Amino acid sequence: MTASSQIPPPTMGLVQGLAATAADPATTPAALADSVREIASVIDWFRTRLMSVMALTAGRPDTYHIAVSDILHAYTTQRSHSTLAVTLTGTARLAPTEGDADRTVLPLATVFGSRAELMLSTEERLALTGLLLAVPGERPCPTPDCGTPDDTWDESDPALWGWTLLRVAGTDGPARWYCTPWCASAGMTAAAAELAAEDRAVTAAAELAGPARPPRIEDGQDDDGPAPVGGAW
Repeated sequence: MTASSQIPPPTMGLVQGLAATAADPATTPAALADSVREIASVIDWFRTRLMSVMALTAGRPDTYHIAVSDILHAYTTQRSHSTLAVTLTGTARLAPTEGDADRTVLPLATVFGSRAELMLSTEERLALTGLLLAVPGERPCPTPDCGTPDDTWDESDPALWGWTLLRVAGTDGPARWYCTPWCASAGMTAAAAELAAEDRAVTAAAELAGPARPPRIEDGQDDDGPAPVGGAW
């Protein structure tokens, strides 16, 4: 990003110049195309910067204040964060709600110092825990051998005492040893994501193949299969 690219390009006279170029009988198609491309590039210059700055307001209330440095950053780099960054500032607590179930509350703070709270149901809290543990491309924990397949370990090994052996039905992988319940939860979350991906792939393939054709019924055969020939039921 150079300093000159941060300065708005000249716009005065571009439309008038294009009209004059188009009205001139001596104008060649190539010259007219160059004038159109020049105006298009100027429009794109303004549009990209406008959209990057406008992205800063996504999801913000009317009274929200945006730092000037963030606006200038979006203007000069054409990059802005449409989500508001928050950090955890304390421990979780339970808060009563109008319903029967309480909510788990996580205290948060924005990058501008404002306070916020994330309220989770029991199901959402458990799901969030698994998602945080099962980060794609990252080991559940730094403990050596955590997640090791069962066929490489002896269950009588004292090093495994307190560990969890987990095998998720429906997956192709072997049972694995995890050092803590949280790591086992991460393994289950990863397995669930694997099964969901396989289910989506099967559904997509079925949609491409189209509806299944009904079976052809031959003479002497009803919908429940071939007609019985003798014998007792």
